[in-house]
Amino acid sequence: MMPAAWAGALVSPTVATKVDFDRKDLKAPDAFFENVGRANRYVQENRRMVIGAAAAVLAVIVGAVAWHDSSERRADDSAATFFRATSALDTDSIESAKAALVTAAARSGIYGELARLYEADIAVREQRWTDALPKYEELSRSGSAAYIRQIALLGKGFVLESTTKSAEAAEAYAAAGKLTGPYREQALRDQLRAARAAGKADLAKAAAAKILELYPETPDADELSAELGGNPAQG
Repeated sequence: MMPAAWAGALVSPTVATKVDFDRKDLKAPDAFFENVGRANRYVQENRRMVIGAAAAVLAVIVGAVAWHDSSERRADDSAATFFRATSALDTDSIESAKAALVTAAARSGIYGELARLYEADIAVREQRWTDALPKYEELSRSGSAAYIRQIALLGKGFVLESTTKSAEAAEAYAAAGKLTGPYREQALRDQLRAARAAGKADLAKAAAAKILELYPETPDADELSAELGGNPAQG
């Protein structure tokens, strides 16, 4: 795991001690930005809709195409706003990036959601926990894609754990672990760790069991099995 550069899927719950940072800190390799970058590319490659109108009358076809073109223009505009905002992390000050992200985050759709994840990430880097938490909570409920909701729940768990609320963090991680997505194992392991810290034996055992069920070849299978009393029941 990485140090606390992002309150999300790919870092340990160690509270960051460095609050004052400059542009170089944000330009350093960061798992969150790398994964969001891949998500951006995926969205770009798959966002064009294929409109079929078999046996439809001409008016319906024309209306559908007009709607499609309008949607494409809106998506292109949102994408441009988002990428301008994130490019500010490389070329401008952190304050400029924050201002640009506010505009991008106000947009609907996947780009607005990604911008809000960036905003939450920056808030965590600055240890502004009360600013980050509502963003994660909102995206965990309304994110349009499962992986967005999963990342948001992991971010929520990280913030809660960083503010010594391990039991609540374990619940957030458990919710993330129930979603099928790229960070499921991460979520389950975070659930296991936070549940142990909070003394929540039921949540810890549920996480261990699910890890063994989904990832039976994991190197720590024996340790996890021992946590279950040698009986890796379904969790």
